[in-house]
Amino acid sequence: RALAKMDITPDEALVDAMQARAMETAGDFEPKGVAMLMQALAVMETRLDAGLVVAMQGRAAATAGDFKSREVVHLMWALTTMGVVPDVGLVAAMEARAVSVPEGELTPQKSEEELRR
Repeated sequence: RALAKMDITPDEALVDAMQARAMETAGDFEPKGVAMLMQALAVMETRLDAGLVVAMQGRAAATAGDFKSREVVHLMWALTTMGVVPDVGLVAAMEARAVSVPEGELTPQKSEEELRR
């Protein structure tokens, strides 16, 4: 995400290596990491590893109960921005999470420009 903020397009080999490493460690990602990774890929407008997208959606679904409302928004924004139709399991998990969010935890969604910062 830092590279995207600096308007630097990383070399494809670097992006491939980073995505491969993320695939290897997908099971270790916390909700914030899933959301940040997907948001960074969306902002960079880079070529996506389809397997990574599937893995991150699976990890998000598995840890949906730990997602903060902002992380849900960032993940769904990223998927939408990348033209990815969210997995049915992910949508169901995030809907269940939204229903369980305590009153007062929900915050207004940021604009697309604010998300890119």
